[in-house]
Amino acid sequence: MLAEDGDTEVSIQAITDRADVGFGSFYNHFSSKAKLFTAAVTDAFDRYGAWLAQRTVHEPDPVTRLAIRIRFTGRNRREQARMADAVARYTLRMLGVREDRIEELSARPLPLVGSEPESSSR
Repeated sequence: MLAEDGDTEVSIQAITDRADVGFGSFYNHFSSKAKLFTAAVTDAFDRYGAWLAQRTVHEPDPVTRLAIRIRFTGRNRREQARMADAVARYTLRMLGVREDRIEELSARPLPLVGSEPESSSR
């Protein structure tokens, strides 16, 4: 659900309905919705890190490996914008960033990897 529509405010009822499990089953695995989302985000980051490592394992130069990983990450941001936004919002909430600041940050377009920086007028 998080990956599909970025809704971090979804109810536990909606989660259990979608998973076709009861509340009890949910609470046997997670003590809260926050714990579920933390586990999901952690799993997504772990799998993404492994995916990146697999694609750069044969590159001997660490700087080139980093550049390739940054390029892949930028491409992923473009191709999965809703999921990236949901993960970013959730992470900011978990870090204690105020909701109004999250909205302010989310309203700004993110520069894409390889895009030219905006020039400042003097």
